[in-house]
Amino acid sequence: MEKRGLSGVITTILLILLVIGCMLIVYVVIVNTVQKGVNDADISPMNILLETSSTPLSLQLIDVSVSRSAGEGNLKGVKVIFKNSAGATVCSYENKTVGMKELETVVYVINMTEIKCPSVSDYDVYPIINSGGKDIYGLEAVHSGRVIPSRITAGCANAADCNDNDACTNDVCANGACVNTPHPCGYGAEGFDGCCPSGCTNSNDRECPVTPPTCTDVDRDGYNISATGCGVVDCDDASAAIHHGATEICDGVDNNCVNGIDEGCPCTSYSCLTQRAIFYLPFDDNLNNLGTSSVTAEMRNLSGVDAGMHSYVTGLNNNAINFKRSSDAGDGDYVTTVGADGCLFRNLSCGTKTVSFWIKTLGQPSFSNRAMITGTMYVDHSASTGGWSIGMNQIADVSDGSKLTLEVSSLPSNQKLSFFLPNSNNWVNVVAIVNNTKVSLYKNAVLVDSLSDYGGFNPTIRYARNDLAIGTSYPISWLYGYNGSIDEFMVFNYPLAPGEINLLYSN
Repeated sequence: MEKRGLSGVITTILLILLVIGCMLIVYVVIVNTVQKGVNDADISPMNILLETSSTPLSLQLIDVSVSRSAGEGNLKGVKVIFKNSAGATVCSYENKTVGMKELETVVYVINMTEIKCPSVSDYDVYPIINSGGKDIYGLEAVHSGRVIPSRITAGCANAADCNDNDACTNDVCANGACVNTPHPCGYGAEGFDGCCPSGCTNSNDRECPVTPPTCTDVDRDGYNISATGCGVVDCDDASAAIHHGATEICDGVDNNCVNGIDEGCPCTSYSCLTQRAIFYLPFDDNLNNLGTSSVTAEMRNLSGVDAGMHSYVTGLNNNAINFKRSSDAGDGDYVTTVGADGCLFRNLSCGTKTVSFWIKTLGQPSFSNRAMITGTMYVDHSASTGGWSIGMNQIADVSDGSKLTLEVSSLPSNQKLSFFLPNSNNWVNVVAIVNNTKVSLYKNAVLVDSLSDYGGFNPTIRYARNDLAIGTSYPISWLYGYNGSIDEFMVFNYPLAPGEINLLYSN
């Protein structure tokens, strides 16, 4: 009995040891299998970041430069997928022998003929990664680019095989390879080739779109201050109420950018009048014309006894010019215009004129007519006559004054307006308004005489001169000159309003 009991215990122990041994064997197998799986696995990333660029080397060769970024992984090479302009894959290139380390750059030279690649325009680059002793491809493209301007193709038989669907290239097949030459600017018959080549503008290729000018319109009134290609130029881009087409109002501003300030409106200041005068001689020690016309003035004389005797004296506004006549010979200095435009000093068909000036006489004239100002001389029956003139006349049995006369020559008889001018040391303002139907004469802003329906200047008269003479009638020795001072001589090409005439006088 004792032997049978001991035998059972031993058997049990042996069974336990047998189970433990089997478990050890299973454990070893499992551990070895797991370790082998671990050893075989590679935790390298499935993609490695790359940067690429392409450069054409010839009609058949192109290099693709690949730069690796920082990061783990065994990069064994790259695969390049080429696509056409429609985005369809047309060929591929693969290199597993030239890998790269982190931050390394490798240039892959690709023979497009060998890989039988037709016209290409884009490419995608995939990494080839060695993982667990196997080569695997990246899950997605790590860089894409354009094959420009290579236009490299191979295997062509004629030009039709080389059509790159670009109107800006000439497509030919040469030695089995396509040559797609870009057009220069202005290429084609008369510069028309159906395209605008890259880098060209409308100035050198008329088929390129016109670049719109940069127009500046700060006040947004539709008018710009840029002159080229932007329409009518705005004279004031700070105010939307001021531009061409605006209504001119009498506010001291050029609202419509035409004809100056407040055209059609009476002036409200003396400076406005001086700016509107088409001819303006202030006589401030010179004969400068400050008016809007280009007519100039100069001093002349008849080489008589009073030649060179003019001077500048104190006037109403700075200085005035003074003429001296010492005898009835009348020869002396006078002012005349140069380059008159034919309409400045007459009104035959040139509209209304207003003439304004100040005078200070030196006593009663000793002769019946001392002309001061004459305009528009004409020749009729071989006699020179002033178209109009303003002068001084003696008055019979009167020793303390004279008559200022405005004479308008209109055949068959002369028309005259006048007012009495007493001898004094005072300045007198004279304003004459002349048009084809009416003449008005003002003394110190007061209308003293007028004449209507006088017929105007005779249009059949042959006018010899259209200039102006100041200080005499015109340079003929037997027409005597003025003895006295003249200041602020102005000519306007419109009839001054009564308020404007008063401005001339009061200022």
